[in-house]
Amino acid sequence: MNRLIWGTLLTLVCVLSAGFAVEIAQADKPDDNLVNVVVLDGPQSLTVEKGSILRVTGSTPSGGIIQTSISGRGKLHRQTRLSTYRDGHPMIGALMMEFEIEATDPGELTILVSKQTFDRTLKPTVEKYLVTVK
Repeated sequence: MNRLIWGTLLTLVCVLSAGFAVEIAQADKPDDNLVNVVVLDGPQSLTVEKGSILRVTGSTPSGGIIQTSISGRGKLHRQTRLSTYRDGHPMIGALMMEFEIEATDPGELTILVSKQTFDRTLKPTVEKYLVTVK
């Protein structure tokens, strides 16, 4: 009887150990659903892999306009207006926009972010991002 109990217990331990080994192996595999997001902090030149998402943020005083222009091997994936809340109330004072650009094919990609303040007599500020997609 003791041999049967010990044998069953040993079998159970082996099965559980094998199950944990499978879970650990699956956790080590990269997830095919993950997307590489590159957050750009200020104008710059860089190299990214095809399929990456480039995130560019622009801000200007309230009443301003923020626009983006994309040329080359990319497309606008998403455009978002950001709002900041503190103590349950929206903060006023700045317009913030976020642009997500997908690097679609190998080659060159240029992103221009134009920021115009509420004073239309002033020239807009333009930030230029040069990206090489591999």
